[in-house]
Amino acid sequence: MNDVDKKIYQSGIIPVVVIDDENKAIPLTNALINGGLDIIEITFRTKKAKEVINIISSNFPDVLVGAGTILNIEQAKEAIECGAKYIVSPGFDEKLVKYCLDNKIPVYPGIQTASELTKAIGYGIQIVKIFPIEEMGGIKMVNALGAAFPNVKFMPTGGINFDNVDDYFKSKKVIAIGGSFIVKKDLIKNNEFEKITSLTKDTINKLLGFNLKHIGINCANEEESISEVKKIEALFGFKERKTSQSYFARNEIEFMNEKGRGTNGHIAIGCNNVDRAYYYLTKRGYEFDEDSKTFDESGNLRLIYLKKEYAGFAYHLI
Repeated sequence: MNDVDKKIYQSGIIPVVVIDDENKAIPLTNALINGGLDIIEITFRTKKAKEVINIISSNFPDVLVGAGTILNIEQAKEAIECGAKYIVSPGFDEKLVKYCLDNKIPVYPGIQTASELTKAIGYGIQIVKIFPIEEMGGIKMVNALGAAFPNVKFMPTGGINFDNVDDYFKSKKVIAIGGSFIVKKDLIKNNEFEKITSLTKDTINKLLGFNLKHIGINCANEEESISEVKKIEALFGFKERKTSQSYFARNEIEFMNEKGRGTNGHIAIGCNNVDRAYYYLTKRGYEFDEDSKTFDESGNLRLIYLKKEYAGFAYHLI
């Protein structure tokens, strides 16, 4: 992944913005930043798109701003000159893709069919926009194409909203979703920037999908661990499950065979994607024990502990 790919993957959400008033560019960007996002896609559907991109790129150097609905090479040139850092197109135009690749401009062309995706792969493209996804079959379409093309990641856009976004966030085939529901035109027009901030925070929480996986309790030794797990089994019927270093009462309570992390033990917090959770929590100022990182077979972060204990418990993401 290049730096733009990585930022898109970590963010998981790209607000797709149609804006026709350059005076709204700064408060809009501040609203997204306050909500936790530092990435944005400005569509080339309005006369003010170039000016808005220039304002955002000039005033917010840490925000990754891209240009969407790019239909040809001329528009791509204009967008890059205004400060866009990546190009998104609704369809697959070979001339546009070749121009961007030749000039080392990150480009994410849109596809609708396996044939178009095959062409994109032929150009070395591994991340594509899929649009309009809800009309094409939603997450089932993403998974179907993903099974046939295992090395490709998708940016589904079109018809995604707060109510149907969960399945996209959970899919390993989705590098990020493109959504206009966070930044609807009416919200921008009516200066409802606090609502945009609130929607951004709520959507990020959905993206991360935090949930309690299990509580790990430190025991002095294996004998104590066995004793405690049998008490819980007798009390609640939670079946005993042995691991190499502990005994579980069902999947919710873990008794460690020896003192592990945390004064009293640890609490495992599940999430949709540990890389993204790590990214967002780090941005919020939380520190992690970098030596605790473990990775899955694809090289993605699988587990990591927070540095700080809470109420005598260490916390890890999984």
